[in-house]
Amino acid sequence: MNNNTQQINNLLFFIFLILIGSLKSDSIHSIKIIGNNHTKAKIILREIQHPVPGEIDSIIMETDRNRIYNLGIFSTVNISAIDSIYTITVVETFRIIPFPMVDYDEGKGFSYGGGMTDLNFRGLNEKLTFGILFGEDQTWFLNFIDPWIRGNHVSLKLGLYDYHTDGMVYAYNYREKGGFVGTGFYKSANHKFDLKLGAESITLDTTDVKQYGRWILNDFFSNYQYFYAEFNYQLDTRDVYIDPTKGQHFVFNILPRFGLYKTKGYHQYKIKYARYIKLYSTYGDPVFSTKSELFIQNHQEVPPFSFVYIGGEDYVRGYSPIPWQNPESISVNIEGVHALYQSFQIQHTLFPKKDFGGIEIGIDAVYFFDFGLAFKEINSFNFENGVTGLGFGFRFFTSGIGVIGIDFGFNPSGSYFVHPTSGN
Repeated sequence: MNNNTQQINNLLFFIFLILIGSLKSDSIHSIKIIGNNHTKAKIILREIQHPVPGEIDSIIMETDRNRIYNLGIFSTVNISAIDSIYTITVVETFRIIPFPMVDYDEGKGFSYGGGMTDLNFRGLNEKLTFGILFGEDQTWFLNFIDPWIRGNHVSLKLGLYDYHTDGMVYAYNYREKGGFVGTGFYKSANHKFDLKLGAESITLDTTDVKQYGRWILNDFFSNYQYFYAEFNYQLDTRDVYIDPTKGQHFVFNILPRFGLYKTKGYHQYKIKYARYIKLYSTYGDPVFSTKSELFIQNHQEVPPFSFVYIGGEDYVRGYSPIPWQNPESISVNIEGVHALYQSFQIQHTLFPKKDFGGIEIGIDAVYFFDFGLAFKEINSFNFENGVTGLGFGFRFFTSGIGVIGIDFGFNPSGSYFVHPTSGN
């Protein structure tokens, strides 16, 4: 073998080693988790869909990152492949959070209180929450949620509560107390099923109630006792559900209330659909969203506390849920038994989310146009009775708490309303 042949063989062997090395660098053989000081490793591992061992797939890595972030117990999640190791680095957000409760109801006013949440109870992503509220709304509640007790996201939910308030539209004191147990599961990654069983006792009391402009109940039943079985289905393909940039969210909800003793039962049906479309990747990352909702109740047995009001933060922003607080020309169109709602919105980043010592904070801006229609009979459906509103607002993202915001809504009559919001 001459020198030239030997050099060629050495070169080929060197190239072979490089190729083998590159193949190894494109595969992973184990998983390493960094930063889970309190969280059990299995809580993170069960969210991992990337095959290990296997070839590196950046799309699955991003999906895993979003699934772990959506747990709501980490302010930062990063995944990388280092020396053939699938390395997951997390920063845990504050676990036990005492929180003030300031609730503004557009029809009544402010309520104040506080509570405490363990966002990662026992390090198992369980949430235990207790709260108490005073003011226009008076309540206490105790909730426990384990989002994954077995199988494919089989969950367990427990709750007790006692709630007391004045009627917003009608002159009565409203008190509701009850409890529930619920469960749910996933079918594949995007189909979610939930079932809740509960009992509630509701009392309407008009004794010594000052009217303050509210309507008088002429004929009503004062004590309502229900057993209910709520079914909820969701198709959710949003990439990050607390701050979606693409995908869709479909909800089908059935809530039959079965009357006990002399109470008459009634059923509620709700269909909601939202779609998110990222317009383009640039400063602000603007996202266009459309949201639709249809709410139907069987009319004959619907009690006054289940009437729907198409104005306010949950429906058409730019109006009040209290009929007479709106322009006189459309006040008669606010109350109904059924509702139809459509919203178009653009949302973009003002201040990107950033980790501040375990708390991630960010701010978005939104611009919206809403349409809503409330009607009392199915055959009285008429688009001419609908109301429209538009405006702008802000969304504040805080890890462990979720999304809160404020909207400034305007209507064609020239008046406006400020709406506190929750969610996107």
